[in-house]
Amino acid sequence: MRMRWHEMGINIPDFYSFENGKIEDAIRLVGQSKKNWIVKPVDNAAKRGISKIVPKDPNSLEKIIEAYDSSAQKRIILEEEIFGDLYFVPTFIFPSGEVNTAIIAQQFNENFVQLQFDSHVNLSPSEQEEIRAEAVKAVKPFGAGAYHTEVIYSKEKGCVLIETSPRVSYATVAISRIANGFDPIERLLSLASGTRYFGFFTKHIKAYVRLVHYVPVANAVFNGDISDISDIEGVDEVTPVVKPGHTFKGMRDNSDRVLYYVISSNESVEHLDALQLRVNNRLNELYSSSGN
Repeated sequence: MRMRWHEMGINIPDFYSFENGKIEDAIRLVGQSKKNWIVKPVDNAAKRGISKIVPKDPNSLEKIIEAYDSSAQKRIILEEEIFGDLYFVPTFIFPSGEVNTAIIAQQFNENFVQLQFDSHVNLSPSEQEEIRAEAVKAVKPFGAGAYHTEVIYSKEKGCVLIETSPRVSYATVAISRIANGFDPIERLLSLASGTRYFGFFTKHIKAYVRLVHYVPVANAVFNGDISDISDIEGVDEVTPVVKPGHTFKGMRDNSDRVLYYVISSNESVEHLDALQLRVNNRLNELYSSSGN
C-alpha cells in the first residue's frame, strides 16, 4: 500500500518494512536514528501492537517484539512519526465519479486509541481543500465505494497520508449523518439495491457534532442503565461496548473501549464541552469502584 502511494506521488511518512527474523535490523535502525518512530504490525487492527519509539528508547526491543508478536505474517513497519493534528477523512466515491468527503478531528491517548472525534476542525479553507484532495487522490484508483482514510496535517509537511482502506467507520456514520446530512450506509444500501435514496436519517443537521469514548477510572465496574444517558438533551446516540458487570482495566487498544456516545449542538463548541461534562458526570455515577 505504501509503495503504491509513493509511486502515485502521495505524501507519506518515511518507512521501512522488516520481514520475520529481522529484529536486529529494526533495532539497528532505531538505535542509529535521531527520529521518533511508530512501530506497527502490517496485518493487525484496533491499534494492537503499535508503539512509539523515541531516540535511545530503553524499551525499543520490547516494543518491536510486541509488534512482531501481533502480526500473523511476522512482519512490521517502522514509520517516521509526523508531528501535527490527526484527521479522519471519510470518502465516498459514487459510480458516476462524484465524491463526498468530510474532515473529522481526532484526539487519542498515548497508545494511539482514538477517544474523541469532532466534526468541527481548526483549519483554513485552503488547508481543508488540501486534505480532501489528498484523500480523494489516495482512494480514487480503487473505484466506487466507501473509504476510511486518516491523515496528519503538519505545518511543516502539509497533508501526510497515514492510512486508507475500503470500509465504513462507525464515526463516519454517526458524525457525517448529523453534521453533513450524509449517511454512507444508506447510500451503500441504495446503490446495492438500485432503489432511490430517501435520507431517512439526515433530517436534523447540527453545526457541532462530537463522538466521545468514555474512559472510566481504573477498576470501575459498569452497573448502569444506558437510558439514563440517552435521555439527556443533546445526546444523539449511546452505544455500550461492554455488558453490565464489566471491570475497566485500562485503555491499551481499541478492544478496551467500553462505551461511546454522540452529542450535538447548534450553539457553540463551548456548549458541546458543557454537554460532554454533564454526560461524563452521569456516567461516573453509573460506574462504581470494585475496590480491587
